[in-house]
Amino acid sequence: MKILLVSPRSTENKLPVGLVIPQLALHILAALTPDDIEVDIVDEQLSDIDYSSNYDLVGISIMTANALRGYRTAKRFKEKGSKIVFGGIHASVLPEEAIKHGDTVVIGEAENSWPILLEDFKNNTLKKFYKCAAPDLTKAPLPKRNMKIDKNVLGLQWPGFYTTKGCPYSCEFCSVSNVYGRKIRHLPIPTVIKDIENAKSKFFLALDDNIQANPKYAAELFKAMADLNIKWGGQCTVKIADNREFL
Repeated sequence: MKILLVSPRSTENKLPVGLVIPQLALHILAALTPDDIEVDIVDEQLSDIDYSSNYDLVGISIMTANALRGYRTAKRFKEKGSKIVFGGIHASVLPEEAIKHGDTVVIGEAENSWPILLEDFKNNTLKKFYKCAAPDLTKAPLPKRNMKIDKNVLGLQWPGFYTTKGCPYSCEFCSVSNVYGRKIRHLPIPTVIKDIENAKSKFFLALDDNIQANPKYAAELFKAMADLNIKWGGQCTVKIADNREFL
């Protein structure tokens, strides 16, 4: 069995590496895939899709900005006989749209859905939609960063890591609390540190939507990261300025 995991680009041309936001979700899915299944990963902002290859299953993670390109990618692989799985924010919010272009849609977080979906695929009982409870992050897998993927992806200078999911706020412009919930869930700090060490880079981007949402956890995390000798960037709300010592 052979699987392709794709993050489509939102433009017609590849972007310079320094402008790319790392797509970590595909590497988490790869970590959840049994070892007897061959997995290829393509972040299309960094490398091109090889449409000459044949895959049993093609998973495409889409945001609104790259959804149309994702649907075109799906069409090309469906014509070759591949089954298509859509996931990501856009597919989670508009699953009825996404299913028109594929065979199944993972709604929300995929950690609990992906193993079930793969087993159903093997048994030829694939369902149209998969939606499972939010995963327990204390049992979250380490992203599979040591895969044989395109050399351009390996050359990415700012690998992403995450520490939390969920947000207590409900900003009208944001989808995070609707998709990931309003309760903040944390990865164990040793898991975060191990993932950063596995990535073997000196530069990182924290993918959290609000990395200091829990100041106590964030302070412990930052102290643990201080010994790693890395440079990193992230995002948070202006409430970080409420505590001068923390800031």
